[in-house]
Amino acid sequence: MPALSYVRTWRPDPSERHLPFSVAVAAWVYTHPVSESQDAIPGLRGACAEESESSLMLASTLPLIFILAAIAVLGVTGNLFSASPFVVTAQIAAIGLNVWARRSFQKGTFRVTAAPAGHSIIRRGPYRFIRHPMYSAALLFVWAAVIGHLSRLTLAVGVAVTCVAVARVIAEERLLRKQYPDYSDYARDTKSLVPYLF
Repeated sequence: MPALSYVRTWRPDPSERHLPFSVAVAAWVYTHPVSESQDAIPGLRGACAEESESSLMLASTLPLIFILAAIAVLGVTGNLFSASPFVVTAQIAAIGLNVWARRSFQKGTFRVTAAPAGHSIIRRGPYRFIRHPMYSAALLFVWAAVIGHLSRLTLAVGVAVTCVAVARVIAEERLLRKQYPDYSDYARDTKSLVPYLF
């Protein structure tokens, strides 16, 4: 019976009328932060640099695809949203942080990969406190869902999303440090994902 009960957690509940809405909202929220690489000068010089950059681009794109897939899994299994006030508040805060971070970008500086795409480091909005607020928002959104529907499945999804988000952050930071001589100074004054902590 426990095995059957565990398998049932993978099946969407037909009575969950919010399922299409869940998937639609998740897709909108988490395709907007397709990349939150800081603005930078496009292109790297030299064949070796280009090859290294291509590897980093791939390393940053695959985690993004995984995160979107994980959110879809939470959506189709009915584990993405909850009526819990804590979950609702946390997910609204996550969406708000995502929008705030998105509005801090200049027009045309988003990239699907971690490729920098502008001329200066963003230091406004939430970027004054954390270097990757969109990934922070994604993690907050997902972990609120995990806590609201705690199970082996959702816990595994939460841990996996956290690991791949950190991997993407590392890939982006390597590009940013290469592009910006002053990025190390900016990194010393801010945290990566959690204000004042990490």
